[in-house]
Amino acid sequence: MLIVDFEETMHFANIPEEGEAVRNVLMNAIGHNAAKLAEIPEKLDEMVAMAGTDHGGTIDEPRIVRWTIPFDLSDDFNDRFDDALRQYLYTIS
Repeated sequence: MLIVDFEETMHFANIPEEGEAVRNVLMNAIGHNAAKLAEIPEKLDEMVAMAGTDHGGTIDEPRIVRWTIPFDLSDDFNDRFDDALRQYLYTIS
């Protein structure tokens, strides 16, 4: 449960008020994608269950299983992150 650990760390970290905007942008990005990452154990189970079955692969030509996990960021992520970071750097300087 690395995602949960990350979210808890981000949520409960003692971050100065100046850094709150940066933390919020990062937490929103992870939260938006957490449901997709939660599919990993199920997909791995499906792949492992194929072992020892007639899955269409051979020793000479093994079946290759590919699965892509899209990690999407909102269209304005870069702008929001840059703004938050710029605000943070301005505040601490």
